This record gives sequence, C-alpha cells and structure tokens, in this order.
Amino acid sequence: MKNKNEILSLLQQQSHDSANLLYYSSVLTEFNKAMSNPDVQVDQLSNIIEKDPGLTASVLKMANSSFYGLSKRVATVKHAVSLLGYRALEKIFTVNLLNKALNKQKTVHGENLWKHSLATAIAAQQIIGITQPKYVEQIFTAGLLHDIGKFFIMNFLPEEFDMLMKEFTKNPYQYSLPLDNKCIGLDHQQIGAFFAELWMFPETVVYSIKYHHSIDNAPAYKDVVAAISIGNNIAKGMELGQSTSMLVELAPRWVWNYLGIKRNDFSNLIPVIQQKYNAYLAFLNIM
Repeated sequence: MKNKNEILSLLQQQSHDSANLLYYSSVLTEFNKAMSNPDVQVDQLSNIIEKDPGLTASVLKMANSSFYGLSKRVATVKHAVSLLGYRALEKIFTVNLLNKALNKQKTVHGENLWKHSLATAIAAQQIIGITQPKYVEQIFTAGLLHDIGKFFIMNFLPEEFDMLMKEFTKNPYQYSLPLDNKCIGLDHQQIGAFFAELWMFPETVVYSIKYHHSIDNAPAYKDVVAAISIGNNIAKGMELGQSTSMLVELAPRWVWNYLGIKRNDFSNLIPVIQQKYNAYLAFLNIM
C-alpha cells in the first residue's frame, strides 16, 4: 500500500489530468484568494466569474430566480454579483465544484453523497444559528464540502472506493475513518483537507473537512466543526441522501454544552431542516 504522501501526489496528478477539474480549480483558487481580501471589489469578482461560462450561467440564473422577485431581468454578471452578495457567490462556486467538476451525477453513489452533503450544510446552518449566528453563512460551504475527500476517492481511486463500498455493504454501520485507512492508507478527512488548503479555502472550511469526525483535534473553530459534525449525523439519521457509512455517531458530551444545544431544540430543528432541504433541491435544479 502506498504511503500518505504518495496517495496525495497521485490524487493531485489525476486531478490535474482531469482538464475540467484542473481548469475549474484554478478559477476557484483565484476566487478564494480574492475573497480573502476584505477590500475585494465587485468588478474583480465579476471578472473571475466571467472566465467560466458555467459559473456565469449559474450566477445569472440565481439572480433571475423568483427568489429575488425582480421586475427586470439581470443581464450582467456585475449586476448579479451586486445583487447576490459574496456569500451567495461562494455557495454557487461550491455547488459548481461538486456538481460539475466532480461529476456528481456519474453514479448513484455520487448523487446520494451530494444530497447528504447538502443536508449536512443545511443542518449545520440551523445548529450554528442558535448560538453563533455570525457563522451561519460561512458554514454552508463547509457543510457542502465536509466529505469532498470521498468524492476524490470515488472519482480518482475507483478500485479503493469499490473496496470500501463492499465493506460497507457487509455492514453499513461502521466508522468511516478506520475503514478508509484500511482500504486506502489515509482517510477522507485528510484527502479533503489537502485539496481545501490547495484551493485556499478559509480555515473554517479546512478544519470542518479535516476534523468533523474528530472534533477534539480541531486547533480552532471548534464550534463550527462541531456543528458540521452534528449536522452530518442529523443528515444520516434523517436519511437525506446517503454517506458511505450509515452509522450515526454520538457527539462527545462536552459538545452539547459548548454549542448550547438543548434537547428541545431538535423538535424545532428537524422539520425546518427537511423543509429547507426540499426547497434547496428544487432551487438548485435551476443551476
């Protein structure tokens, strides 16, 4: 079995050999670099978006959707950027990354994992909104990407992915990380974080990808990571999409006090998550 560095190098090379992913990831990196500047201008983001026809179409479609209720059509990317706001653009980039560059509709597993990722993002957003509303927009991207390492395994390590799925078929209620390490040599958290850092995503996203199964190890943003972890397990429990493992993991006891989540909160959260999940699926079909 190859060591960790050899596997990451292989994945990086294969992603470079995928012309679609290589091109899109360069645009994504440019976008994230621009977003890290608090003084970024609308013109700068518009120019980045216009490099990619798919992104341009997605931005214009979202701006012209019934959600915004405008009487006049939005015809330019610059106008759309001004209307949507930077966080909405971040969502569009992330959705395009999973939807197009990683070919989510290629397999049933990909479609199920995509829906699970969406449900995790929505659930995490509702959880963090209770006590840390300042993160409510940022956490959506982190939720969508928390399992991006699995998409890379699925697309670029097909033999290892098949081995994983055979193991999960025997027993779907297994912990992911030990099985990842057994079949691949490193886990999906490590793979996902490698690419998130490469693409210059903010630390909130990187840490959510890297530690959502190991909250205690997160060096910062534990509240965000914990919300992603709980959202991940809510999505599993509600059977919204499907991850590779169906095991609903118990969060450490300290997490509940840390986040300020009470048992009664869940009776309110669950129907809202279901409603928003259904609405997002319908809305994203326009993209």
